[in-house]
Amino acid sequence: MKKENTIMKKVLAMLMAALMVAAMFTGCSSSKPATETTAAAAAGTVKIGMSGPLTGGASAYGLAVKAGMEVAVEEINAKGGLQIEFNAQDDEADGEKAVSAYNVLKDWGMQVMAGQVTTGSALAVAPESTADNMFNLTPSASAESLALSGANIFQMCFTDPNQGASAAELVSTKALGTKVGVIYDSSDDYSSGLYKGFSDKAAELGLEIVATTSFTADNKADLSTQVTQCQDAGADLVFLPIYYTEAAQILSYANKIGYAPKFFGCDGMDGILTVEGFDTSLAEGLALMTPFDANASDEATWIRRRRRPCSCPPRSTLMGHCRKCSGLPPPAGSPAWMKTAL
Repeated sequence: MKKENTIMKKVLAMLMAALMVAAMFTGCSSSKPATETTAAAAAGTVKIGMSGPLTGGASAYGLAVKAGMEVAVEEINAKGGLQIEFNAQDDEADGEKAVSAYNVLKDWGMQVMAGQVTTGSALAVAPESTADNMFNLTPSASAESLALSGANIFQMCFTDPNQGASAAELVSTKALGTKVGVIYDSSDDYSSGLYKGFSDKAAELGLEIVATTSFTADNKADLSTQVTQCQDAGADLVFLPIYYTEAAQILSYANKIGYAPKFFGCDGMDGILTVEGFDTSLAEGLALMTPFDANASDEATWIRRRRRPCSCPPRSTLMGHCRKCSGLPPPAGSPAWMKTAL
């Protein structure tokens, strides 16, 4: 697992890359000459925009990326010279709203797009940014097809099938379970991609998947049936390639019926401790794939230097955004390190 400083290093690298290409791509449309973008950069300012879920069920990720980029912008601007204007728009992890957010940023004068945070939003905006020849580099959208959708579209993180396959390899090599159940969101590109990567690799490795059940965005209010199907099939490990909000619901219902398999998630699981009303003690023993480790101790000074004004450890993938800063109390049953800081 990569350490937490990797997140900020990637954010800084992404913003520096954005500065380098600001003069190479047009700002608002393919009809706008590149010389105008070059002139804006020469004047001393580059406008970088991003969109992500700043509210809603996946907001931990949008707020994470926004906070990390704000820290990077502050540090870069403090050095003097070329300055960055940064604008983050809320797309609620919704493709249609992401396109609207993209248009708002274009009207603002965005010259470089620092991506959409979630996969569905990124796929929805890709045709727009390709048509506009807008440099678009996402820090976290992970669909395998995304980077291939346009010559000016780039992604920094692992792809969904790759992460799903890695999860299956870990389950196999660590002997985490002998009978596997899967609950995924069939209406979501991210979840479906993870599931495919996991199931393909599981077949290759001889992992026995005894139950595969799904839900969609329109019928996820009650996931008890999916949990029960895994229990009835005898699954001793349940793979959850889904976001943390639905995962909290699954863990809560499993506890209610006395079902205690090993739960294994991916990076979408990160943030489960922040779900309102969730008994965080149920997350003890939960395993997940993530490029981030909130308890990393290496290069601690470097990490502290890049936190927001508070001294709180990050609560998920975000650098510096915390419940203390937002005025929220620590979640009930929080780990000791979180209680101490919050």
